[in-house]
Amino acid sequence: MFREAPVTESQLEGTTHWERFESEARPHVASLFRIARWLTRNQTEAEDLLQETLLEALRSFHRFTQGTNCRAWLVSIMYHHQSKKRRAAIHLHLVSDAEERIAETIAFEEPAPQNLTDEEVLSALRRSFAAYQVDEHGVGSHLETSGSLLKCGLTM
Repeated sequence: MFREAPVTESQLEGTTHWERFESEARPHVASLFRIARWLTRNQTEAEDLLQETLLEALRSFHRFTQGTNCRAWLVSIMYHHQSKKRRAAIHLHLVSDAEERIAETIAFEEPAPQNLTDEEVLSALRRSFAAYQVDEHGVGSHLETSGSLLKCGLTM
């Protein structure tokens, strides 16, 4: 494939910023598109990436040094944009149903019954404490102390 000759300083006299950018960048558009297509593996995304690259290059063209490798400069801008997109995609997790996703990640806890009486709670406590045996270390005394603290008659 033939490439256009680089633009000389004398040819740039009297040209606008846009014309200088166009004369430097236009010869590289086809190869930039091939690189974008290789990076994205998708025609539409490659077109978007190429457009973003050229837009960013135009914005920062005042930093480009005439006579240096414009293609390398444009490719580095393209790689930067692509890596930025990939980093953003890693952090972005689209969920079709957010409520379902939350339900999958949070452990289910049964709600406490609202119609319990004090007698039912005390009997459940007595049954659970009765499962422990009194040993030589005085577990029974702890049970009675707990009962007095709770102001209920917990005894074995």
